[in-house]
Amino acid sequence: MAQRKRPAAWKILLVIMLIAGAIYTSLFFLGIVDLPKFETKPTQVLIITHTATRQPTPKPSSTLTQTLQPSTTLTATGTVEPTATVTATPTPTEKPMPFILKGTPQPVSSKILHPSWDCQYLVIGGQAWDLQDADVIGEIVHLGGSYGDELVDMYSTTGSVTLYGKSGYEFILDNKEIENSGSLWIRLEEESGLPLSSITYLDVSSSCQENLIIVNFKQVR
Repeated sequence: MAQRKRPAAWKILLVIMLIAGAIYTSLFFLGIVDLPKFETKPTQVLIITHTATRQPTPKPSSTLTQTLQPSTTLTATGTVEPTATVTATPTPTEKPMPFILKGTPQPVSSKILHPSWDCQYLVIGGQAWDLQDADVIGEIVHLGGSYGDELVDMYSTTGSVTLYGKSGYEFILDNKEIENSGSLWIRLEEESGLPLSSITYLDVSSSCQENLIIVNFKQVR
């Protein structure tokens, strides 16, 4: 009779473990037991950090001081000239003439000296005296300007017409019987033309009772 082999011990152990596991699992699902808690210790990881060694920053050998300079320097190229001071040149004082008029020219009738004349002429005449009231002979009397529509430029000599006195002179023009104010002038001159008196303007009347104008000169220096 053959003998039955006994099962191996490990197989029996395995069957027991499976049965125990099934039972435990059923109890877990039924809420009777909990799964065992295993405390897991954290694994310590050694982290080696390589720290770079800092070299000290070298200090500058000298301290730099920053000075703010203007970026652009404006240099005037032009030279400012001083303002010129204008000095007014004084106008030389006009030297007084050696002769002036003696009195105011007086218009009268030409019949006083020329009785035979009517009103056909305009007459201008007179005399000249020096500082001692002596008659001045040989100086020129100049009559200029305009009368009516005509220019006048006439000359007479003191002492040439004694009807007015020893130093008398005279001009005779056709009488236009018009008013002629400030157009005719008269002055005393040397033979060279150098004036001895200032120019005097004459007022001519249209009246026949004023067709003779007396103009006398007197030396004052």
